[in-house]
Amino acid sequence: MSPEPSSAEPSDLAARAAHTHVVVVGGGIGGLVAARECAKVGMRVTVLEAEETLGGSIRRVDLDGVTIDAGAESYATRGGLVRALVEELDLADRIVLPKPGGAWLAGIPGVGAAPLPVGGILGIPANPFQPDVRRIIGWSGVWRAYLDRVRPPLTIGHQLSLGKLVASRMGAKVRDRLVAPVTTGVYSASPDDVDIDVAAPGLNAALTRVGSLSGAVQTLRDDAAEKASEAQAAAKTPGAAVEGLSGGMSTLVDALAADLVRLGAEVRTGVRVRTVRKIGARWSVEAEAEVAAEVEVRAEESGESAATDPLEPVVEELDADAVIIATPESAARKLLASAVPALATTEAASSPEIEIVTLVLDAPELAAAPRGTGVLT
Repeated sequence: MSPEPSSAEPSDLAARAAHTHVVVVGGGIGGLVAARECAKVGMRVTVLEAEETLGGSIRRVDLDGVTIDAGAESYATRGGLVRALVEELDLADRIVLPKPGGAWLAGIPGVGAAPLPVGGILGIPANPFQPDVRRIIGWSGVWRAYLDRVRPPLTIGHQLSLGKLVASRMGAKVRDRLVAPVTTGVYSASPDDVDIDVAAPGLNAALTRVGSLSGAVQTLRDDAAEKASEAQAAAKTPGAAVEGLSGGMSTLVDALAADLVRLGAEVRTGVRVRTVRKIGARWSVEAEAEVAAEVEVRAEESGESAATDPLEPVVEELDADAVIIATPESAARKLLASAVPALATTEAASSPEIEIVTLVLDAPELAAAPRGTGVLT
């Protein structure tokens, strides 16, 4: 007997994809990447973005004639996923590496400002006796942190809160002076509210293996250094924790949008999705866009008519085989309330509110020797 076919023929899959319409709600970086993956396999894709510009947290602004990134200004090299996307979009020649020099910490009691110690993870030191660590936490903090090594081994790493783990193993000074500036700067959150498995994947597992927090940090750094050396040897390029793009990260958004158009996708801005409903096996997306419409207005005094072009909302229904919601959680919950009633009984994630303030400073004397690559407060 012949075995049953395990999958459809490629031609069948291509035909099925061509008859699949996917609506992506949200034109941020997540929505654009998702839309491109669908379009690459031949699906018909429509992207709807409420704002007039794409990008979401990756966007540009013009300040005093200088075009700069207003959101993310770089991407993490860990995992290589963004670098792979950049290369797929023929932007590899735009990749730029940051100048050497680490971040600084500011507002340290009794110290003021100091370089962020090297050799740690999220501010957690592998060696509390390092001079740059001792400078920030003092001798009392150093000896308290050293207790992590002589206390009974932590045989099972299962703590969820980064702050609670650090405080219990290495003390409050390590948590407050080293870890908190990093988590508030990177995640806009207290270390107590940061999930270890999200912020430092593998740390809990390393704790289980070596039994101490500082030892786990050293183990992860050694593993990362070994992998980085292998990757750098293969690529013949130096490594960096982050990379940027000449012209700004918004060039990645521009390239994604252009590639979507090349793939036949429809990308629409200024379109607000009002409802998303499941109808049988299909989806109905109600969207609202403002369009200009000529309306005659009669002047009261002169009696003459004048043409104006105010914006008026136009509502349309889009039929889809699948819908991808790529919006902030609060907006996604509202849109999916009728289609996924269980969301009403689940607690929303606590998301910090982030405000970005950008200052353009004309001070050539600061260009010669900047103090570090940034300041964590």
